Amino acid sequence: MLDEICQSAMVPTDLAPCRYPRTGEYDKFFGEGVYECAGRGTPLYKSSTKFNSGCGWPAFYEGFPGAIKWTLDPDGRQTEITCAACGGHLGHVFKG
Repeated sequence: MLDEICQSAMVPTDLAPCRYPRTGEYDKFFGEGVYECAGRGTPLYKSSTKFNSGCGWPAFYEGFPGAIKWTLDPDGRQTEITCAACGGHLGHVFKG
């Protein structure tokens, strides 16, 4: 049932592949506010936790408590982060 609700709320761009680095509107955006999940509107990050990582995608060092789910990929090489409310892909954890 939940999958059907999520799918009915999606638009074609929601199913598009990840954007190329440095092409998204939020890569260089540092305005004040709260970043929310595109699927549910769930608050994910405070703008004060955003930083320029140089990777070309928005980067944050901390999310709202309970808002982000961390899952180690099956090969153990990467950690994916998703919205805890709907499972929407948010990115991967980069350390360095």
